[in-house]
Amino acid sequence: MMTPNNLFKFRLPALPRIARDLARWLELRAIAMTPELLNPMDGLRATVIVASLLFLVILTGERTFSWAIFAGFWACLADTGGPPDRRRRHLLTFTFAGTITAFLSAWLTGLPWIPPLAVAPFMVGTTALLTLWQPEMGLVATLLGVVAVVAAGAAHPAMEAVKMALAFLVGSSWATIILLAIWPGAQWLPARQAVAGVFSRLSDMAHDIATDISAPSLEIARLGRHRRAVRLAIERANSQLILFNHSDNTICHHLRSALGQADAVFHALLALDHLPPLTPESRKTTLEAAAILTACADHLRKSDRHRKSPASPALHLPADGSPPAEHAAVSALTRTLVTMGSEVNFFDLPQKNRVTPQSRQASVRAAALRSALAVAIVTLTAHLLSLNYPYWATMAVVVVLNPVRHVSISRGIERIIGSVCGGMLALAILSLSTSPVVIGLMIIIGTLATLALRPVNYTLFVVFLTLLFVLIMNLLQPTDGIAAARILDNVIGSVMAIVVTLVLSPGRARPISDLIAEAVEANRHYLAAIADGDAATVAVARRRAGLASNEAEIAAHGPDRLFGPRLTTEDREGLAAARRLAGEAAMLWHLRNAAASKDGEGA
Repeated sequence: MMTPNNLFKFRLPALPRIARDLARWLELRAIAMTPELLNPMDGLRATVIVASLLFLVILTGERTFSWAIFAGFWACLADTGGPPDRRRRHLLTFTFAGTITAFLSAWLTGLPWIPPLAVAPFMVGTTALLTLWQPEMGLVATLLGVVAVVAAGAAHPAMEAVKMALAFLVGSSWATIILLAIWPGAQWLPARQAVAGVFSRLSDMAHDIATDISAPSLEIARLGRHRRAVRLAIERANSQLILFNHSDNTICHHLRSALGQADAVFHALLALDHLPPLTPESRKTTLEAAAILTACADHLRKSDRHRKSPASPALHLPADGSPPAEHAAVSALTRTLVTMGSEVNFFDLPQKNRVTPQSRQASVRAAALRSALAVAIVTLTAHLLSLNYPYWATMAVVVVLNPVRHVSISRGIERIIGSVCGGMLALAILSLSTSPVVIGLMIIIGTLATLALRPVNYTLFVVFLTLLFVLIMNLLQPTDGIAAARILDNVIGSVMAIVVTLVLSPGRARPISDLIAEAVEANRHYLAAIADGDAATVAVARRRAGLASNEAEIAAHGPDRLFGPRLTTEDREGLAAARRLAGEAAMLWHLRNAAASKDGEGA
């Protein structure tokens, strides 16, 4: 039977190497760039939702119904995938809590005995507390904060506020019906794409290790970048699979197995990355491995059902005369690739260190207070500057602020760039044509691009988000200067969010020297765990070392460096020491396994 899910079937080709290298460079600087997560299907569903609600507004001529458009679009943002019950919980919470938030914000702002400038900060701080009861709903809480500041920008008497809230309920409910019942989408697509991204990064790493014949790989920054890229990709894929922790679905088993084998491949490549240039035979085998890893990534991107991943029987085994460490690592690599696709080696990483409930609650309350204070400052600033659309500035603060310091800073910078580019693009379109047909077509294209690019990169997302909002506002309420106002308001809000992050972030930025010292110590512990020989302890130590190394590397190259001291020689030596220890640990692991295997054969 033809359904929306198979009517539009996309098979995305593998990305060019230059695009993947750019993604690695940006990831190191805390700017997510994951082109493998491009999702045109999400864009198409959002386009249907927004276009139908826009048609309703134009047909009725009722401008209050424009809230239905924004509610439907925000509901699409609230749907981040996962099991059906999780999606249902998120969308229904956003629909009903958003309706109440919209009413209260608009109504309270219109009351004469309540200071108008106090409503938005109060509502944002209140909605941010949602995660006290539902920790997984951080994005829903952020979107409710967006609803609060936009609604607070339109003071209404009680009946008008009810009408606006009902329009919100209609739009969000319509989106929920489409997203959950009519066109639910491919449940496993984000997880498959995330696991495929791991294999793509492993392929690039294997290729560069095999083609490096000039110097020890530790001295080559691009190979260090591969380590970070793979670790981040593994964490990203693991976070997707955690959503299905209680699922016995065959596809879930396949993806966990694939990620487990990818982790084993990474451990072998980590050892090879530590060694001097490989012998010609080992380089040939590693290049063949890179080709197989690419084929596995393609399989995971395109396959809708559980099938055995491709493996090549033509892999050249390592030569007996190669150095012992190289022989052990290449042997481990070939063994893993030969069994690729079998249901073995399930991936089940130990969870990150859990925070206590008291600590988490204190952190949530502090973040809510910080958001409320930032919104209050921006609201007052917008009032003093007489901005035409002050809620755009406060909206920027709400979405940019993040409990993680470097994420807030990078988000602020990306939002500024995206808002400027998107506003200029909107200006160019409006200067060429103001025809409602043309603008409507551009709104459809903008909606598709916004949702399709959301998981890829925040800057690209903001470019088309800005374009979309400017064109919708221009279509419903034609006014000169909307694009320029959007640029100015978002820049003000984003800059204020960065300032608040720098001033009010708990504990401020940790010294880079401390993070590097922790990375070195974690990798020493990883090496010591391998010497003890317990596989479970090694798995825990290896992940902790990888997370500590990533944190130190991102802090060394991320946006915090714009507001802090430059790296010292000691810092650079510490980073190199952490990389060296990780390579030594991986090499020792494979040497021990090879020796144990020989002992078993001898027995």
